[in-house]
Amino acid sequence: SSSAAASNDRALESDRFTRFTCDLAKKIDKEEEVRASMVEQLFRLQQKALEKKTREKMRHLKVIEAEKSPRWVEKRMRKVRMRADAEHAEIERQLAESKALYARRKLRLSEMESQVYSLRSSTLKLKKRSQNADAAGLDK
Repeated sequence: SSSAAASNDRALESDRFTRFTCDLAKKIDKEEEVRASMVEQLFRLQQKALEKKTREKMRHLKVIEAEKSPRWVEKRMRKVRMRADAEHAEIERQLAESKALYARRKLRLSEMESQVYSLRSSTLKLKKRSQNADAAGLDK
């Protein structure tokens, strides 16, 4: 039976449909990797923009510190930091969600590829059995 399995594996390797399916799965996987990388880069850019915006607001508050009471300035600075921390946490949450979605899509693609491979393998086995049965019928 191991020789039959090896024969089936060889048939799958030379099968154009199987090769097409594997190539397509690799292409989709590569596109998903590129997409995930781009999404992560966008989140990192958002974080850098947030940090820059926060630094600018803090710098501005320090400039007007002479005109306003220290308590007012400190209150505004605390508010700016809290808002920045909340936005940063939201960006991190979205990034984590994006990574989880990527992992689920990758797993689903792998499952589908395996399913197609299995179905094609079964089809080729049935085809071979049918050919063997036809050949046995001709021998009689």
